[in-house]
Amino acid sequence: MKKIFHILSLLLISIVTGYAQWVWQNPLPQGNSLNSVQYINDNLVWSGGIGGTLIKSIDGGNNWEVILLPEKLTVYDLFFINEQKGWATTGADNGTYKIFLTTNGGSSWAVQTDTIVSCRPIVFADEFRGWTGDWGNIWATTDGGENWFLQYDGSTNKFNSIFLIDDQHLIVSMEALRGGPLIKTANGGKDWIIDSTITWVQDVHFLDTLVGWAVGYSNIGKTTDGGATWQIQYNILDENWIDIYMHDSNRGWAVSTDGKIVSTTNGGISWTQQKNPAYSSLGSITFKNSSEGIITGFLGTILKTTNGGDEWIDMAKAVTKESLEGIYFLNENVGWIAGWNGLIIKTTDGGNNWELLFSGVNSSLGDIYFTNEMLGWATGTNGTIIHSTDGGQNWKPQKSPVNIYLSDIEFRYYPVGWIIGSEVFSDGRLLKTTDGGNTWKEANTIFPQGANTIQFTSEVRGWIM
Repeated sequence: MKKIFHILSLLLISIVTGYAQWVWQNPLPQGNSLNSVQYINDNLVWSGGIGGTLIKSIDGGNNWEVILLPEKLTVYDLFFINEQKGWATTGADNGTYKIFLTTNGGSSWAVQTDTIVSCRPIVFADEFRGWTGDWGNIWATTDGGENWFLQYDGSTNKFNSIFLIDDQHLIVSMEALRGGPLIKTANGGKDWIIDSTITWVQDVHFLDTLVGWAVGYSNIGKTTDGGATWQIQYNILDENWIDIYMHDSNRGWAVSTDGKIVSTTNGGISWTQQKNPAYSSLGSITFKNSSEGIITGFLGTILKTTNGGDEWIDMAKAVTKESLEGIYFLNENVGWIAGWNGLIIKTTDGGNNWELLFSGVNSSLGDIYFTNEMLGWATGTNGTIIHSTDGGQNWKPQKSPVNIYLSDIEFRYYPVGWIIGSEVFSDGRLLKTTDGGNTWKEANTIFPQGANTIQFTSEVRGWIM
């Protein structure tokens, strides 16, 4: 289980039999951050993440089906013991934590237990014996998760991962600010000991009881004596290595929350950086052989390789991964969206397809407005006002009397228009034009504590929030 964060991307709302249903339009297959990924066999892959999201591939990760749990809880981790039976640990900020079980290959999921507090990583040695961890506690089951009993309660940190070497040897890593020590057992959990010889670990991967690797804050390390001693193999200051997968004694990969991917072909003596085409935070990595692997992460990131990571392909189809701020639709088909770093995208088919336009600015854009299919404006940071006369294909700047973040624009009564904006902890400022934006003048009124949104119902009557 790897913890990452989430920003909402672009959704489409449609009314079906009286109920509002939202469908992902960008990115696809969905945009919730993914925390865990597992190959079940050569073709079957599962991943889980925020909002009760599970995604499933039956062709080795080329295509994905989105499956939602009955409750919109974050999926921290999942584990399948075979193609039919699997578990998902879930939770929410309100203190709700549940373990879901499927026995039909994910067609349906049901709550198996909600009695364990904040259960996160989960592993099973067979259909009956399994372990999960919460805030300082390690729980075990011998009946497939129907009942859990406490095995360890000696830590104050949450647990980040549980690695199963065999049914007797398990290693648990803590989720601390910069990683933590390891907790180990050599007798199936009857006895657990804290191993403080290493204190920066987020995740481990062992080939046997002696040889293993650890990743965490700044470091990637290796042990050949079961963790009695560790050798630092790779160090990048402040890099948060979150997950590692070793295929054998030579071939392995590690990923970080900063979007780094590194690989080794000599057991970690040297590590080589690989290109992340999604440029996004990464959370979990797995391989089915020395060539084919999958990485999941932030904003629904899915990366796949078929050549050991020499090339990673972004399987999450997206017109953009910039944050989206302003949206305007003329009708059910034609619309525009503005966002960070000068982003403007346009659709003419209700969002089924989006075209990336060139705004000509690097400012983050907060809002966009069109009076018809040709005339439009967008506003943003540093007093940015840009104007298009050809549906957004080309943009020209208009002069602003202020140098602040302009967050909202209203042009319902063209050529009369208004723009509102403010900086953090500053007064709101109002701009007005009566000539379609050729000239903008600042109103005398100042809005204490800032202002973000404006709307007019006539040329003289309006509201600011």
